[in-house]
Amino acid sequence: MIRGSMTYKRPKGLSAKHIRGEVKAALGEVGLEWHRNTLPKHFEESATVRYGYKTRGTKYRRDKLRLFGHSKPLVYKGAMSKMLMRMARITATGKGVRVVMKGPKYLYQSRQDYKQPDKAAEVVKTTTAELRDIERSLHKRLKRGFEKIVSTETTKI
Repeated sequence: MIRGSMTYKRPKGLSAKHIRGEVKAALGEVGLEWHRNTLPKHFEESATVRYGYKTRGTKYRRDKLRLFGHSKPLVYKGAMSKMLMRMARITATGKGVRVVMKGPKYLYQSRQDYKQPDKAAEVVKTTTAELRDIERSLHKRLKRGFEKIVSTETTKI
């Protein structure tokens, strides 16, 4: 889960209803962009270092390399990455966005007594650079949307 807040002064000529509508549209675009562009980075070879995933056991890593020929994190056979990347339900409101993905059962069943990693938390981890990119993208979309509304609705005759 990613949490953040942005504060804007209301531009002249915009009602709260207009602002909520633009925020909802912009957050929906950002949620879709995260699913398309950021989520696939979690399944790359360099993701273990980038996101700080919990180290897997030697036997697991050796078997994965021998059987499937890769050392991608969060991927053994590839079922989880395929399911998560296939489809997402993106729900945006005037206050936030939620990206809901369906994954295999083992995504949420981590046994702490066996010291298994929390795979669901690892899938949604973000770096500060990614958070900064999300913030910039959201700000750019909001600014463009506000300018579009103000320029179309304020006309002098």
